[in-house]
Amino acid sequence: MYALFVGSHDLWNLQKKIRCQQVCFHREVFIKSTPVWTRSRYPASVPCLLFATNEGEWLGHTVKLDVQVPSWLAFDLYSDLEKMPSWSPWLRSVQVDPKQPEIATWNLSARGLSVSWRSRNTRVERPHIIAWESLEGLPNRGSVQFQEKGDNCTQVELTVEYKVPRFLKVLLSNSFVGKFVERTLLEDLKRFRLCALREYATEKRSMKN
Repeated sequence: MYALFVGSHDLWNLQKKIRCQQVCFHREVFIKSTPVWTRSRYPASVPCLLFATNEGEWLGHTVKLDVQVPSWLAFDLYSDLEKMPSWSPWLRSVQVDPKQPEIATWNLSARGLSVSWRSRNTRVERPHIIAWESLEGLPNRGSVQFQEKGDNCTQVELTVEYKVPRFLKVLLSNSFVGKFVERTLLEDLKRFRLCALREYATEKRSMKN
């Protein structure tokens, strides 16, 4: 199955790349690709499609951002996966398995397309790191690390990796697409920072009362 969505603010799709055809199956939408010339503009906050496949090579992106909250608070907020759609607008929902809290089901939706996958936390060390990998569906893995910088400031480093066909790896690594993915991940972290700052302000008010 192909389909990796990332958010878009002003992306123009690559020309001479992929036309996405919807293939409906049991209410889920899968993607198949055909090479064509295409140029389309996505409005703000509407995810666009990149490529992921069960066979291929891993391609990764890393972004960092300073968040002016203690590392424990940043860790606790990020580890609450079901709240993640509040700062990742293309995520429709994240459902944590009540019997196996290390496993979650992710539901992503944009422009009538839906993709779901299950993931498992592979490493959780509070307040330092959360790492995960997909179990089925969209092949991806990654980690988020929290480094205390002092004065209640934490550097959050997010790494996301996904499998792509070999012939696309160089293209996606060296074109503006790779930069777009990183910019999108950074926008996610900026929205996360706003949530963390609000949470921290609430925490400080409650301590005064």
